[in-house]
Amino acid sequence: MKEDHETFYSDANDEGDGPLPLSQFAGSQGERRYDHDFMEVGKVDTSTVPTEAICASYSEQWAEEFVRRATAAAMILTHFIMVVVDRSADGQERRQFPHPTSFSGPDFALIYLGEIEYKDHQ
Repeated sequence: MKEDHETFYSDANDEGDGPLPLSQFAGSQGERRYDHDFMEVGKVDTSTVPTEAICASYSEQWAEEFVRRATAAAMILTHFIMVVVDRSADGQERRQFPHPTSFSGPDFALIYLGEIEYKDHQ
């Protein structure tokens, strides 16, 4: 998730329009950048923390399913990345990552657990 602003916004990367992604995470998802307003990152130990303790937007609606999926994938200590799919009133979707995927690096594994539906209270 660490962003490399110096390289991303460098002349060598055409002031953010070049080929280099903002972060390794963005690159792993086939994207150059993402909108932080539609993302949350958190940490939870799925083996001991009750789902009510997950502090993220609308977690009361999705935490139980998230923990079920993480447990099924044998994930215990978990950093999670929640990316919102923005859906307008006419049903059009705006996806930050059109094709989310799992990705592994030398000292981490990013495991895609799928979409979990919840309702915005607006």
